Amino acid sequence: AIIDEIKNRIGIGLDLTGDLIVHGQSVHKRLLALEAGGNNNPLIDKWINGIPTVIAGGDSLTQGAGASSNSYPKQLSELLGRPVVNVGVGGQTSQQIATRQGGYVNLLTVANNTIPASGGVAVTASTQGPITNQGGNNMPGTLFGVPGKLSATFDGSGNRTSLIFTRDTTGAATVIDPATPFVPDTGDNEFGINVLWYGRNNFWTGRTDFAAAKAEVKAALA
Repeated sequence: AIIDEIKNRIGIGLDLTGDLIVHGQSVHKRLLALEAGGNNNPLIDKWINGIPTVIAGGDSLTQGAGASSNSYPKQLSELLGRPVVNVGVGGQTSQQIATRQGGYVNLLTVANNTIPASGGVAVTASTQGPITNQGGNNMPGTLFGVPGKLSATFDGSGNRTSLIFTRDTTGAATVIDPATPFVPDTGDNEFGINVLWYGRNNFWTGRTDFAAAKAEVKAALA
């Protein structure tokens, strides 16, 4: 067994039959229970087998023209005969899309370093910008474990004028550290078949440092 040297607590070990014991439970028995209940428990089955839905992430090349046939996810759904969820947002870079998908961590600093008991609080600094004037607004997620939504406002030129975190329900005011991770709630998207098609907007008109653009796209995919 692996034992805590201070309090002699067993973190992980083998029992007399050779079963692996973690947190006081036999991993072998847990696996048998999962296998036996997989077909009858949608939550467990989702973790073991995933879901058949395709999640299409990207920019306008994915978003298409609404629900028209110009959208490749719509055509893909018809070809595959399975649901394809279109989460494309026009104009976004690979970094912004990866942040909405959950691959990049968006670190937020809020006014007075406090999530108020109710309502919204201004975000004074963020490391990523997943919300743009073309979409991604009212992004659900959690900040320091507090469920809420991240939203933004924009001026007539498409420049962001505010970023706000609004908690879902009233609770105790919570002091948080600067640069606290905002964890997006993507529903069941991570269990689906993810198609990520982006990078076009990293090569904007007038950009000349193509090596840097390529590195951005590869990093976002990773």
